[in-house]
Amino acid sequence: MSFFSIKSFLTKACKPTLLLILFTQLYFHVAAQAYVRSKLVIQLLLNTNPGPQNTADGVVAFFADNFSTSIGNEDSYKFTNLDENLAIDCRGTLLSIEGRPMTRFDTLKLVMWQFRQKSYYLQLNGSNFSSKVKAVVKDKYLSKETAVDLSSSTTVPFTITGDSASFAANRFSVVFKTSRSFSLSYPMKLSSVFKENTSFTVAPNPVTGNTITLQMHSLKMGRYAVNLYSNEGRIVYSGFIDYDGSAAWQTIMIDKRVRKGMYSLLLTSGTQTFTKKVLFQ
Repeated sequence: MSFFSIKSFLTKACKPTLLLILFTQLYFHVAAQAYVRSKLVIQLLLNTNPGPQNTADGVVAFFADNFSTSIGNEDSYKFTNLDENLAIDCRGTLLSIEGRPMTRFDTLKLVMWQFRQKSYYLQLNGSNFSSKVKAVVKDKYLSKETAVDLSSSTTVPFTITGDSASFAANRFSVVFKTSRSFSLSYPMKLSSVFKENTSFTVAPNPVTGNTITLQMHSLKMGRYAVNLYSNEGRIVYSGFIDYDGSAAWQTIMIDKRVRKGMYSLLLTSGTQTFTKKVLFQ
């Protein structure tokens, strides 16, 4: 019996809130042949008390090098619950389980509907991710990003109010970014590889603390990879900026202590790279 035949039987025999648990266990047997590299489970919780009765819905994303970005046998369609619903949007198709390749920059788009005006929680549990992979939960309603611990559990509380934007179907997404290994031999300075330009401004510069504020000038709209390198060429921070073409100031929060000294901040889009010297005090 195929995965989808068993899934059809379970759908008729089980409550929707139990389907994800059963599908996930079954999926491991099917996906084992595809060399699943890592997994992210996202549960929608009614409260933080333990027990399946407090789980309203959930989705799972599996990552493997040979998975496709299109719908395939590694994916499971979303079955609608009577109450709250959470799904993965795969190019307009709603899924409860998705198998996808891990790319350097990736966004897992979540869809939610039939929510009530109350408090909820998104609980994210990651496993087997490389230490180079970072992720954040992006909340469009609050314009907020929450870092995800991909080796453990992360809980993101949120509230549905009377504001229609608070229950927008596309309110949440999970954004992944994978840092590249970059190292220079000690005698070679970063300034000899990248020439500084005036395409963006860092102010104040010198920087105190772990927050960089920058303003972009005359650059094309789009997503820019942001990397901060030490003077020896070691990467200190890796992230991204979605630039809307305006002159607004952008804030970069570095989640670790930065030692005093000179650093190079690089913005990269496609084949173009822009750099600025930044002094940390």
